[in-house]
Amino acid sequence: MKRLSTTILALALCCVAADAWAVPATLSFTGRLSTANGPVNGNVGMTFALFAQATGGTAVWTETRPSVMAEAGLVYAELGGLTTLDETVITDAPLFLEIRIGNETLVPRLPLQSVPYAIRAEVANSADTLGTIEPDDVVTGLTAGAGIAVARNGNAATLGLAPCAAGQVLKAGAGGAWTCAADVDTDTNTTYTASNGVALNGSVFGLAPCSSGQVLKAGAGGTWTCAADTDTDTNTTYSAAANSGVALSGTAFGLTTCASGQVLKAGATGGTWACAADASTTYSAGSGITLNGTTFATDNTVVARKDSAAGTQTFDGGTMVWDYTSNRIGIGTVTPQEALDVAAPVRLDTMRLFRKYGNNGTASCTDFCRSAGHAGGTGNCVSARTTGGTYIDCSFAPGLGQDPICMCAGF
Repeated sequence: MKRLSTTILALALCCVAADAWAVPATLSFTGRLSTANGPVNGNVGMTFALFAQATGGTAVWTETRPSVMAEAGLVYAELGGLTTLDETVITDAPLFLEIRIGNETLVPRLPLQSVPYAIRAEVANSADTLGTIEPDDVVTGLTAGAGIAVARNGNAATLGLAPCAAGQVLKAGAGGAWTCAADVDTDTNTTYTASNGVALNGSVFGLAPCSSGQVLKAGAGGTWTCAADTDTDTNTTYSAAANSGVALSGTAFGLTTCASGQVLKAGATGGTWACAADASTTYSAGSGITLNGTTFATDNTVVARKDSAAGTQTFDGGTMVWDYTSNRIGIGTVTPQEALDVAAPVRLDTMRLFRKYGNNGTASCTDFCRSAGHAGGTGNCVSARTTGGTYIDCSFAPGLGQDPICMCAGF
């Protein structure tokens, strides 16, 4: 990038206008642009901005000109021709002009000299509406009255309330005069007195202080005084009724105190309560039952007991069934078919008996008893019959759907 430098040849207010009393709000800017290679020629983009300080801050006026002709480095622009430049921008405060060529900002900013502030003179045009000031209208002296202070600096005068010491107030005195005075509760017409349950601390009101636990209580004639807040206070006395089951301790109610394990029990006379033993919870163990504290259990010396000959008694989820109606006992079956009906296999000394209900008639009982699932394949058929009760030969296969019943024995 070629670094630009500028020499400002002129920065002046253009004073040529159609009306002699109208001040044009434009500034004539003339400068010379050059780089390390010499003066700049051709069109350049320039942005002009006015700031209230030499560095930093926010621009109070900006005007951008996309194309300014530079001839042998010389550039010219009429500032204010595109963006209004009037007394709202140029006031009596210092201003600094910042120039940006393309994206490059030239430093330092250039301070405006006195000529541009002639724009401020445009404000004087409104003075025509003020009329003529007569000599008698000129104020030659100011006097501060009661409570008012005046400070004068040349032709400027500042009015305000008379200064008082910290914490004081302006207070009207006799004859309407105002003077500084303390703002206290003893001021005239501002004196307060606490009475009848109210306390005054400086200028702060509150309830009268009482001792710990006391209350403000209305006395005779509407007066308020501190008094103890106890059960003996008027209209606040409480008592526990006799035999009501309720006890009173100070201001706390509760149930009548009983001995350990007792209960409050209604007496024979309706509405009376008294402590008594909890008799309804006394238990004892009967025949075949044991009691340990509050826990009941079956007496382990009794295996089973059945007083009636009718019905069926089942043990351990059907492991053993006593059918009192048919006088049968089932072991391993809940529907015994014989006086003693045991679900196979059964062990007699070292011999095991197997029984199988149904093989769909496709094999004989001899083949079934010698299968691997019975005595390791060494079982022998002891008996065979059909499901209808007809005994058949062990070697006979009755056919599909006949379901024989096989009794096998093995070691």
